[in-house]
Amino acid sequence: GSCFPCLPRCNCCCCCGCSRDSRKARRAGRDQAREARCGSSRCCRSAPRPAVVRAKAAQPVDEAAGGFSIQVRAVAGTTWTLNGTSKEQTIGEIKERLVAEDQRFRTYRADLVLGSKVLGDAETLGQCNVGPGARLAAVFSDLWAAVLVVGGGAAGRAALQELSPAFQDQWIILVDPQEYFEHPCGILRAYADPASWEALVVPFEDAISRYPNVQFIQGEVKSLWLGSATVGSPADGTEFTIRFEYCVVATGCSFAPLRASGESLWKPTSLSEAQKSSPWVALDERTVAGRRRHVLEENRRLWALHDRGASVLVVGADYHGVEWACDLRHYFPNLVVTLVDNLPRCLGTLPRAAAEYTEQYMRRKGIKTVYEVKYDPESVEFWHQVGLPGQADVTYVLHGVSPRNGFMPPSTVSSRGPGGGGWILTNTHMQVCLRSAVGRGSGDRTSHVWAGGHIFAVGDCQYGAVVSKSSRQTNSSGDPLENFTIPPVPKTALAAVAWSKLACRNILALDSGWPLEAASWPSEAGIIAVSLGPHDGVVCWKVKVVRDSGEVVFCGEPAAEMKRRLTWPEEREWLVDPTKWLATFQEGIPAGRLLSEQGRSALRLSSRAW
Repeated sequence: GSCFPCLPRCNCCCCCGCSRDSRKARRAGRDQAREARCGSSRCCRSAPRPAVVRAKAAQPVDEAAGGFSIQVRAVAGTTWTLNGTSKEQTIGEIKERLVAEDQRFRTYRADLVLGSKVLGDAETLGQCNVGPGARLAAVFSDLWAAVLVVGGGAAGRAALQELSPAFQDQWIILVDPQEYFEHPCGILRAYADPASWEALVVPFEDAISRYPNVQFIQGEVKSLWLGSATVGSPADGTEFTIRFEYCVVATGCSFAPLRASGESLWKPTSLSEAQKSSPWVALDERTVAGRRRHVLEENRRLWALHDRGASVLVVGADYHGVEWACDLRHYFPNLVVTLVDNLPRCLGTLPRAAAEYTEQYMRRKGIKTVYEVKYDPESVEFWHQVGLPGQADVTYVLHGVSPRNGFMPPSTVSSRGPGGGGWILTNTHMQVCLRSAVGRGSGDRTSHVWAGGHIFAVGDCQYGAVVSKSSRQTNSSGDPLENFTIPPVPKTALAAVAWSKLACRNILALDSGWPLEAASWPSEAGIIAVSLGPHDGVVCWKVKVVRDSGEVVFCGEPAAEMKRRLTWPEEREWLVDPTKWLATFQEGIPAGRLLSEQGRSALRLSSRAW
């Protein structure tokens, strides 16, 4: 019942990648067995019951002058009419035309059947006695892959890069609800400067073109279990099954969890449930066109607010909130911008020197900051505390994160953490584990691996830490990191890539029967670059998820240059290969240090002034 055999890939067929001769021989043997088994006009399969996706009827195609027409009909009633066919065309060539008509022929194993005979790809229409007006049946079965990668962000694309050469004779399938990858580091700037958005986006079909054994399926994973995933089609919600040997979950997270749908400007609204309550429900941000339209509409709205000198409240003074507030003041100087946070200062996890430098910059630019105030838009007192008694004309919430793991079994996600929990639990090998339910104060300790250890979780979707087996909810030293085998890791692309590569090494080890590699806290996880408008910024490293951690590498114009290098590369190829990001940072440090004496002087001066 395997849908894609482990044979060398060629260009002769649309789905399986087999050679014509080997496929024909295999098909002939299967046809004889099938006919002996059923002896009827209905085509049955040894695989699970065929899943048929409803799709729109394709428009007639007339690729050749003359010829005749045939029809291909699916069980659900969808009919494709193919004009301009000839008796010399092969069944494989007919399938290639159908691939262009309907994604179903890319996402499923498809057989074309005439009567009770399954037609081989190498056979011509003449050999199969297919003539004018003939009607063929399309029978689909579940797709199979050696590795299923859920999510096409930095961690997901790093997994493709690591695994494609190792599974070169087998399929690797990438599933993502969006048809494109969007580099998140520069998306806020894109709303102020829409021209920069195009440099942040790469369609997945283009990104995977270098990997001959990788398929992209635009869809939303609805459930995940040992060896199989249920995926919903973005077109009509129809569900189908993908079976796999290994799986890498890299779905990322959502920002601004104060909204029920969990979406914000920072991330496209791509999940079906989020779209129902989204303020941008008229835009389908799963497509490049829909996302581009959202960016342009938000930019037009900002210019309208600018023209009337409107007041803007930015909630959250961490990296995202600071960058957004600074960009608003730079690109729309008539806006009255207020930044509010419940912490005593901005950039709480960064070094105090970075916060002081940033605070001085915002004061110079006229950005009002209010700290130690909890966001409560329904409270009259709150608006008086932030100096906006009549409320703000528009509010942007850029505070906190929430998971996108609704497809995971509840026993595999945390009961606590940012956004109230729901983060995937793993062991030090990045294998998904069940949450421990033994003993008081067990917290989010893990028990044993789930799904036989064949499902891994990496990047922002996971808990971001491994709780010690012997930990208690409280500890005598008061050290917040004492309870962890691996302390919490910042949710950054560099950290996601580091653990994705480790998970891939463990998949290969598991496949070969070798010992698995244990993870440690990735040093590159602590690299944070914050832009303060297009010409200033702060870059830190060794940052952890505790207050006042890390060191300032440099600030000022060198920091802005580093942010540009990490966000808008000169070569788009850089976006496709997330493993290059750390090298880009490392290469920029020497030049940044040589050029940053002025920035360090400014940092010292601002610290004394503060």
